[in-house]
Amino acid sequence: MSISPLSSHLLTDSTQQQWKIPFEDYVKQLASALQSGDLPGAQAAHGKIQQILQTNRSSSVSKISFGGSNSFQNDFAALGQILQAGDLSQAQSAFSQLQSALQAKKTTT
Repeated sequence: MSISPLSSHLLTDSTQQQWKIPFEDYVKQLASALQSGDLPGAQAAHGKIQQILQTNRSSSVSKISFGGSNSFQNDFAALGQILQAGDLSQAQSAFSQLQSALQAKKTTT
């Protein structure tokens, strides 16, 4: 499970540099936890990422859109709901879809 498309696309502008390292670390932790089947670890990492997103609500991180009204933050919140429900398989799938969508957006921008 690769994490580079997710973390590298989200934090590119200079105003986000203070969040880049912890954000990338938590994304790596989330990917690793999902890959190893560690549901509590995935939930914890997701929570830390969600805190960063909420702190940066007006930043480019929370404005990423895949088209229509769906934003990264909404999709990421949905991943959190899946994690809270304890559905590891669906969480792995949702995380992969987020990565794919971000990678596709990255190649078109």
